[in-house]
Amino acid sequence: MAFFAVSPSPRTAVLFSSVAAVTAASLYSVYSLYQAISKPLSSNLPQSIPSPRSTLLPKLSAQEIQDIPYPPDVLPGARDVDTPYGSIRVYEWGPENGRKVLLVHGISTPCISLAGVAKKLVDQGCRVMLFGGCIATHFTATFPHLVANLVLVAPAGLIREKHIGWQSRLLYSSYGGLLPERWVERVVAKRLQSGPTGATAVSPKKSSPNTPSTETAISSSSPAAPIAAEVANTAHTSTIHPSSAAHSAPPPASGSSFDNALLFPDRPTVSVAAAVAWQLAHHRGFLPAFISCIRHCPVYGQHGVWRAIGARLDAAREQQQQQQGAREEGTGSSDQQQGGGGGGAESDPGLEGGRVLVVVGRTDPIIVAEEVRADGVAAMGERNVEVVEVEAGHEVPITRSAEIVEAMGRLWRNGLGGD
Repeated sequence: MAFFAVSPSPRTAVLFSSVAAVTAASLYSVYSLYQAISKPLSSNLPQSIPSPRSTLLPKLSAQEIQDIPYPPDVLPGARDVDTPYGSIRVYEWGPENGRKVLLVHGISTPCISLAGVAKKLVDQGCRVMLFGGCIATHFTATFPHLVANLVLVAPAGLIREKHIGWQSRLLYSSYGGLLPERWVERVVAKRLQSGPTGATAVSPKKSSPNTPSTETAISSSSPAAPIAAEVANTAHTSTIHPSSAAHSAPPPASGSSFDNALLFPDRPTVSVAAAVAWQLAHHRGFLPAFISCIRHCPVYGQHGVWRAIGARLDAAREQQQQQQGAREEGTGSSDQQQGGGGGGAESDPGLEGGRVLVVVGRTDPIIVAEEVRADGVAAMGERNVEVVEVEAGHEVPITRSAEIVEAMGRLWRNGLGGD
């Protein structure tokens, strides 16, 4: 018995080679096409995308500038701060010797959402500064000696991941994921500027028959519709109706949602919803920045940061008790009686209020009040966090600014360990 290898016929060999060549070429073409369409719309833009301040405003008249939904002088003390990543619009005003209050707005809403809070604080003698960032808790945890008090209004960070549907996980996968970036940007833009269908283009996780989902609970005219569709697939028993906007007793002339809440009596065209829509239409950097924030900002799973702040507050309380005991006994070094090791960062833990104040809307479908209360207390400690619920939805900083400022005043008056 002989064994020998049989070579394929010339025709078969050519066929195999042709199939392999065509397959390789096809795969390369598909890969090249994917690479092209995966690049974001902003991929060919410079690292710092010019804002409407340079691309649009020079073409407008003074009156036209005043009529846009987000005019550059909408708040006092406006200036632009240059950074390696572009410029940041900052507003600062109030008595220079007043209590310094830094107001940091959230992901999709501009500074004007905090205008009411800022004005009331200035009226009480504070000096305020407003800009955006999603950095409040992380900055406090890292530099507690620079923060006297921390107040969080409808904060992200502890949103439970059960609210994230698989569709949103897929849509906001990191760059280079399964979905072409150009397609992602188009879908997100449509979701931000559309009605109920667009706002819920990525459907929430299915819930029980008795629990309304985001798709049925949030309408297009609700203050939370755009951000709800992008951040959290909440399945909460509260609903937002266009006529009530999820709060039962709006203050006079406040309006009932982001769409019609009156921020400035002399500028009725200025609203959060209009400002977001205007930025989406005229600021080339708004959309990629928004998507980046949803992907990378500390929206979920920030329990460790909250725990770090709680630990700082516990340390400050213990230090105060030791100093008080030393004073009562008439013992201890002068350094101990004056605050410890010489006044450095570690001996001055900051957060003099003794607790973190969290203000949430009772019917907010995005930042669910009972979840924030439970998770915040579990992470930070019951003595270290005070959760105040007010009758509002996600528009709480706009329609309940007076109650927020009142709660801040109580925190300032109570001092460390105060009840």
